[in-house]
Amino acid sequence: MTFRQSRCRQGVKFQWLALPFFPGQKCFGRFYSCWRAPPPSHRQFGGSGGADDYATSAAFDGSVLYAAGFVTGLLPGQSGAGGANIDAFVRRYDFNGNETWTRQFGTTNTDKAYGIAAHSSGIYVAGETGGELATPAGGADYFLRKYDTGGNAVWTRQFGTSAADGGGYGGGVAANSSGVYVTGVSAGTFAGQMKFGGLFDALRAGV
Repeated sequence: MTFRQSRCRQGVKFQWLALPFFPGQKCFGRFYSCWRAPPPSHRQFGGSGGADDYATSAAFDGSVLYAAGFVTGLLPGQSGAGGANIDAFVRRYDFNGNETWTRQFGTTNTDKAYGIAAHSSGIYVAGETGGELATPAGGADYFLRKYDTGGNAVWTRQFGTSAADGGGYGGGVAANSSGVYVTGVSAGTFAGQMKFGGLFDALRAGV
C-alpha cells in the first residue's frame, strides 16, 4: 500500500491511495485530507488622537475573542470623551477575525482597561479611572463593567480608597460561578484591611 500526494487546492489536500489488486495491476482510490487554513491573526487599530493606543488583555469565549485596552481619541464609529483624553474600550471578534462590535467608554479624565474575562454570566472589563464611571471613592479608582454578549453594558462598579488606586498597575479580572474578582494595587487602606508599608499594597477584590 502506498500513498502519493498529488496537489493542494483551495485548502484541500488530494492524496491517492494505491491498493494491491491483481498481480501487475493496482487499483487507485482517492481520499481527502481536509484542512482549513487559519484566518489572518493580526488586527491593528487605534484612536484618532494620534498618540499611543494599547490592547492590554484578551479572553476567549469558545470561538469568540474579546480584547480590551485604552486609546487616545476615538475609535472608528465610537463616541467617548475623545480629543486628547484616554478612554477604555472592549472589542469582540468572531472566529474569522471580523470585528462584531466595539464599545468605547470613559470620562473627561483618564480611563484605562487592563483586564477582561469571559464567562457564561457575562463579559467583565476591569481597569482604572480618574473620573466618575460610577460613584467615586476618591483619587484614582478601579472600575469593573459588565457587558452581555451583544455589547450592552449591564452595570458598572467603581471602588477604591481615598488615595490612589491603580496607578497604572493591575486591573486583572477573573470570573467563575462564585463571583468576579479584580486584582491590582492601592496606596490607601480598604475598610477592614491594614496598610503594609511602601507606596502600594497588593489588592484582590471580590465584586
